[in-house]
Amino acid sequence: MKKLFLLAVPICLASAASAFASSYTGTPYNGSPATVPGTIQAENFDNGGEGVAYHDDGPTNVGGVYRQTGVDIEASAGGGYDVGWHVQRAAASRVADGCGHARRV
Repeated sequence: MKKLFLLAVPICLASAASAFASSYTGTPYNGSPATVPGTIQAENFDNGGEGVAYHDDGPTNVGGVYRQTGVDIEASAGGGYDVGWHVQRAAASRVADGCGHARRV
């Protein structure tokens, strides 16, 4: 099963890339896309606002640092920033398939 998943990911990404690119209106936060493979800082999500670059249940940054968006960002104990105030039901109740589609578990 895992081999099928690994083979399905590139196929799904390739088939969805052109459709996604033509409809996505966000822009990279730092001016250019993050290098992959590499480290992607969650707090550097794209510009574009609610429903484009991110989704958050509230309109303000509860942590009040780094960016003035609806995404809740806080100072990290290890330095830098992190995205905080996650709602467990949103992240833990869904699983992505090989093509990025989420389903309830």
